[in-house]
Amino acid sequence: MDKLKIKWSQRLPLNKLRQLYLSQANGMLDEELLEDVAVTLYLRCKDIIAVDKACHGEVRCPFCYADNLKEVYITVNRDEYGRALDKLQCGECSNEFSYAEYHRCHKREQLNMGGAGDAFKRFI
Repeated sequence: MDKLKIKWSQRLPLNKLRQLYLSQANGMLDEELLEDVAVTLYLRCKDIIAVDKACHGEVRCPFCYADNLKEVYITVNRDEYGRALDKLQCGECSNEFSYAEYHRCHKREQLNMGGAGDAFKRFI
């Protein structure tokens, strides 16, 4: 298996949010910036929710999502001790990847739900 590479959505730059608030406060809402901020937040929330689902046994296929943003989820099989089996295969695109490698891909990306999970889900 090749090393899995996933391009996660970027965090919203604080300067964009600041610019958006200032444009609204000045009575000249920058609608283009509003759309950019909304799309950035939307994609980030989708990735956070996908990572949370993966921690609970449903992994979003990174290949289907990268190709056309199709959200196909693969159930993680577990052994008799409850440990996740490493090999995952998408029923839609037939690509295989490692659960451990998927986990490593998001490890330092700050994609945890924290206490805002309900807000993220409502936003989506």
